[in-house]
Amino acid sequence: AKYCIACGTPLRPGAKEAAHVPPPLILDLAARTDVGMARGMNEDTIYTGAYSNADGPIGTLLIVADGMGGHTAGDRASQLAVATVKQNLRRALETGVPADDAQWHALLRKVAAEANQSVYAEARDAGARGMGTTLTVAIVTDRRVHLAHVGDSRAYLINAAGVLSDGSTWNQLTTDHSLVARLVDIGQLTPEEARVHPQRNMIYRSLGTDP
Repeated sequence: AKYCIACGTPLRPGAKEAAHVPPPLILDLAARTDVGMARGMNEDTIYTGAYSNADGPIGTLLIVADGMGGHTAGDRASQLAVATVKQNLRRALETGVPADDAQWHALLRKVAAEANQSVYAEARDAGARGMGTTLTVAIVTDRRVHLAHVGDSRAYLINAAGVLSDGSTWNQLTTDHSLVARLVDIGQLTPEEARVHPQRNMIYRSLGTDP
């Protein structure tokens, strides 16, 4: 191999890939939201932070939730979803860390479903039927990233040195649960047409709108 499959470091001629130890992954975190041009209230909620338990560091948690515009209490929906994910994920990790990818995915699926139940219950109790939020969760542990995703708030992998074989510097990791994304998938729209489609903000999957 000429390059390490894990980190891209050039290898010495004849060196075995397995003998190369990738450098430790160092994360620099930044977070920012913007109210945008269409709304008077910022309905986004974000979180970044490290997770640990009694045995030591586990990983870094990143969350973004976008309350559904045009519905009642979208800001409350996004806040509740993020708080529920943080609380339930922390509680689960205190009892043990998932041993493999399948266990991580099962855990993230579980906490996302619990966040859905929290938002749905509050919407019914507060008489705010229809309030909801998108949710995208990434937890970075060791050299892996595990994702949970509902709606159209995207996760990207971006690297100025390139991330795909064609030289692209960014790669969209999530698929939008939206009408236009589905129409692009089945060939009814081009990506360029989807960007200006009048129903481009219509999503068919979100937290809190369905039990």
